[in-house]
Amino acid sequence: MRVIKQRLLEMVPDFSVFLDVDDLKDISNLGKYITRAKAVLIFCSDGYFVSKNCMIELQASVKQGKLIIPLLDPDASKGGLTQHQVHDLLIKAEESLYEKWGFDGTSLSAEALYKALFATPPIEWNRIGAFQDVTLRCIAERLLPKGHEPTYLQKEVINEKVVWQPATKIYHTYCSNNNPGALKMLQEFADNQSLVLKLAGSRLAPSRRRSSARRKHANVTNTSLHVTLDVEQLGECNSMLVYLTAETWTRAEKSRMFGEEVVRAMEAGARLLLVHEMVGVGGQEARFGCEFASFFSCDDGATPRELLNRGIYSEIAIALKGGEWRKTSMAMLAKAFAGSDAVGEEDANELKSTQAMSKAVQQELIMAGVVTATAARGRATTSSISQFLDRLLVSMSEIVSLWSSRSSFGRVSLLTRSPPPAPVDGAGVEVSAV
Repeated sequence: MRVIKQRLLEMVPDFSVFLDVDDLKDISNLGKYITRAKAVLIFCSDGYFVSKNCMIELQASVKQGKLIIPLLDPDASKGGLTQHQVHDLLIKAEESLYEKWGFDGTSLSAEALYKALFATPPIEWNRIGAFQDVTLRCIAERLLPKGHEPTYLQKEVINEKVVWQPATKIYHTYCSNNNPGALKMLQEFADNQSLVLKLAGSRLAPSRRRSSARRKHANVTNTSLHVTLDVEQLGECNSMLVYLTAETWTRAEKSRMFGEEVVRAMEAGARLLLVHEMVGVGGQEARFGCEFASFFSCDDGATPRELLNRGIYSEIAIALKGGEWRKTSMAMLAKAFAGSDAVGEEDANELKSTQAMSKAVQQELIMAGVVTATAARGRATTSSISQFLDRLLVSMSEIVSLWSSRSSFGRVSLLTRSPPPAPVDGAGVEVSAV
């Protein structure tokens, strides 16, 4: 939460931000701090709704009619919760903790708190720098006067122009019919970037050209994205699209066939363009967004061992998110197609470290073959498999940490508009979390 406070002050220096763990001086009267705030930002973690002091803050915020900005973390390993899980914890608190805390009859019910907490759409917290920019901009915009002019952050990915490059071969990419959702995602990408999607081996109509006004605001210059659906033309493609969702490796025969195509592409030396639908808000459930770890261990199916041994995940996947963050994902994908760094120069060193760490994970994955083969012969123990999975999860956690640990401090991006905003008079926000 200190990251949020620091970056909000960098973006809009006139904001006054109160962070309870930094600025609270009198814990006996939490309500008075709420009274002085224009809005209350609540980080909905698994520890928040079992904390008496946090629930006192929430009760006071709702009773005083404060603007509440709910922040959800899609990463369950960091204590993140879904909106449904927040509802369950509020119910549990009312049923089993209110009496223990000494909450009297004037305390608001779980349903009343839930309704007030999510009276405005939740904002998703992100640790990856490009997405974190969007999160902080969304928070700041909630504090600006209604009807404010459009805002943007300096160095925000969606404001970078990409010079679209013609395919060095015949096609930009091969898109497999055995990769569910891949073609639909490419069509969405083409529409978002004002590209004309030209398909070989399909009757699907190409994207219609957009108006000049819409093309003006696209990330890439208006041109064509050439795609083939014919696996026999893999050699004529700059890359093969690997669209990673909860369906990619869990569809039995279709997944097996897709895996064979990926092996074929790797043997031919084709670049794999990895794109991963992440969990989160903004329609990600309908897109079958999932945790990356599920590609290594899932009851319904995981990445084929041969692909793991070949290093299918040597390249970092482009992260796709929903809602307001979708535009950033599309911009990152445009940069990847154009052959430039998808996450910007400031992430270069972190990506190099991540690539180095991925080698350690590949070594762990190669060991999976030994463990699996031993298990097939009946000589593997539960302990040996468990130890392998523990090593794998530790390695994956280190990769995620490297990928998402770019220091937000020093990333000074001012929230601006045209003309520049006047100083915000009396704007304040209390940031509360456990």
